[in-house]
Amino acid sequence: FLLQDKAFLDDVVANGMKLYQENCSEPRVHVWEGDWWDDIKVKLRPLSSVDLPEGVADSVVSDLRKFVDAEEKYKVLGIPYRKGILLHGVPGSGKTSFIAGIASELDMSLYLINLGDKGMTDGTLQKALRSVPPHSMIVLEDVDAVAPKREVEGGLFSGVSFPTLLNV
Repeated sequence: FLLQDKAFLDDVVANGMKLYQENCSEPRVHVWEGDWWDDIKVKLRPLSSVDLPEGVADSVVSDLRKFVDAEEKYKVLGIPYRKGILLHGVPGSGKTSFIAGIASELDMSLYLINLGDKGMTDGTLQKALRSVPPHSMIVLEDVDAVAPKREVEGGLFSGVSFPTLLNV
């Protein structure tokens, strides 16, 4: 197939760039659905819209920016480049809003995995995490479902073991 019309090719490239900008320029939210990521296009809320005690947001974002800037140092030292933050609080206290605000502030996409979902196992968790692109935020919901005495939706316990949770 040979294209001789440069204007046609320029138009194809311009339209492709426009579609990319419309669909990928804002952070996106991706939800693990058992074997694939379901993409949900949403505009993440600005961090300034989240009501937090004074200094909390600045402190966390500053720490995360230092982590992002230290990627090369991790590679040189042979240390896995990942950072975990555990948020706790009663339902409705703003944990998810805070996470969305941080993702917006750092211009990162969110990948949400519910450890209490039916069918979630060590293998599916590892598969999901391997498919997340670099420079993304991963949110593990219902981490307490991994605890042996915590019941989750439907009366089932998570199929994710505590050692796997710690390793990922």
